[in-house]
Amino acid sequence: MASGKETPRQKMINLMYLVFIAMLALNMSKEVLSAFGMITEQTQDNTLLLESRVESFKAAIDLAVEEGGEGFTTEFKTTADSIQIISDNFDNYINSLFPQAITKTIYNKESSRDSVINDYEVMDKPDYFNTLWFANSDGKLTDASTIGNDEKPLGDRSGEGFLNKIDEFKTQFTNIVIKFSPESDPNYVQINNEDSDNDDEPQQFTAGFKTGKGGTYSDIIEGVNDIFSTNDVVNRDGEPTSWLEYHFFGFPEVASTTKLALLQSNIRSAQAELYSAMLGGQFKLNSTLANFDAYVVADRSSYYTGSNFTGKIVLGKKSDDLNPESAFINNIELLENENAINPDGSINLDFRVGSLGQNKITGNVIFIEDGQEISIPVNQTYEVVNKPNKAAISADKMRVVYIGVENPISISFSGIDDNNVIASAAGLRRTGSAGSYVLDLTEGVPDAITQEIQRTGRRELNIRVSGNLEGGETVTDNAKFDIKSLPPPIANISGYTDKFPLSRLALSTARIKANFDNSFAYQLDLTVTGFEVDVAGQPTLNVRGSRFDDNAKSVLRNARRGSIVTISNIKVRAEGTTVDLKPAASLSIKITD
Repeated sequence: MASGKETPRQKMINLMYLVFIAMLALNMSKEVLSAFGMITEQTQDNTLLLESRVESFKAAIDLAVEEGGEGFTTEFKTTADSIQIISDNFDNYINSLFPQAITKTIYNKESSRDSVINDYEVMDKPDYFNTLWFANSDGKLTDASTIGNDEKPLGDRSGEGFLNKIDEFKTQFTNIVIKFSPESDPNYVQINNEDSDNDDEPQQFTAGFKTGKGGTYSDIIEGVNDIFSTNDVVNRDGEPTSWLEYHFFGFPEVASTTKLALLQSNIRSAQAELYSAMLGGQFKLNSTLANFDAYVVADRSSYYTGSNFTGKIVLGKKSDDLNPESAFINNIELLENENAINPDGSINLDFRVGSLGQNKITGNVIFIEDGQEISIPVNQTYEVVNKPNKAAISADKMRVVYIGVENPISISFSGIDDNNVIASAAGLRRTGSAGSYVLDLTEGVPDAITQEIQRTGRRELNIRVSGNLEGGETVTDNAKFDIKSLPPPIANISGYTDKFPLSRLALSTARIKANFDNSFAYQLDLTVTGFEVDVAGQPTLNVRGSRFDDNAKSVLRNARRGSIVTISNIKVRAEGTTVDLKPAASLSIKITD
């Protein structure tokens, strides 16, 4: 396009291109303008919060002075009042500089009604502030002569008047603080050895800018002088220019409005910082750390070997002038006890610990301050465990469970409440009492255990136990038990076992019984369901039940005196189990008649 003469078609294309670029710039500028508007609103909201803090700090200073708090002289109130006055004056002056808001009405689809909002997108011209503060495009500022008296009820609104107002606030703020705390003056000098008797000793001077309590105030003065500085600045071309021209000349109206809102926020921020320093500095002098105690607050009620101790160190101050109105803890008014409060101001606790597991201490301690109740909540937890009353004693070589019975097993994890202990194994179930379980093998060995036996070749059962510690940590353990069958029962007739003499009549009418050896832990109800009878010279007979039937009695009648009758293969059934028992040991009876 740079070479040769442009055709009408080329000119048209170039024009359309410029229009397109302008449209893009227009859309972007609207978004930027709206963004500046939102920043202004957020800044003003933040300023309201700062004003609330300022009011709270100011009220606290006034109260401390009124009640004669230690160190709070009338100078505190005088200083706070003076800072309030100059801050309010400067803030009101800046309010007078804002252009009249332009609003528009939109239909709010969410609320289904019209809403009035600020129309920041039309605040794109620099005319308002350019006219107000600048006499020409060279940056010359307007002065009081260019502003009508009716336009400056709060002060000169011209460019020079605006700068003078900023410098005036900065100077007044600094002078008030220095009067309150002379040590904060950068030029303050203290002679350290002026009382020395040695005239030849050189005098030592200490600048007060960073010394003593003045250090905080001097920092605040330095910050105010920096934030509200109106010194010339260097622009992007490297040339010096006035502060006002650099920040406001030629800027859209909405951008300049945002900068004014930030200036108002800085006023309240400086005011809040000073009040906070006045309160905190004096309370720090009044509250020596020697009056504080360090309390260790553990995150848990107990810890285990190898774990980390976690908690907090809290500084607390006891005082004999603490007089609570009420201490209502766990639905009990502690102050009804005349010995509830100790001389150091602490409150005694003495109550039943409650049920097992986690318990809470909740309630409120109430004080009266300025005629109003101040409630301090109490919320603490503690753990209650069973008092040790049983020793866990076991024979390590006797870990055996028997097929065909319910094997009672006690399981516990040292230091862990039963509610947080989980034990698992095929056939294992928890019973009612704490730590009590039953391994039910009444129907034989569960399939899962049988498969494990086939895999390992060992007839044993593994019980796995896990415990949940405070803090979420889990510990595990296990115990192996040998799996054994029930021992063979012992058969008897009228209490006689093995070999014994008996008359023919007594034997024919006797009932054959069975039981386990007395040393065996499980004494089940056993019933003889059948047996074999063998008499010398006679065929062996199978008998059902526990008594001789007619055939057996007939064989017995034919037996000679002194003959041996053998009762063998004695079948026994146990109540409560489906597991087959081994046959009872044989009986050998000598006929006596």
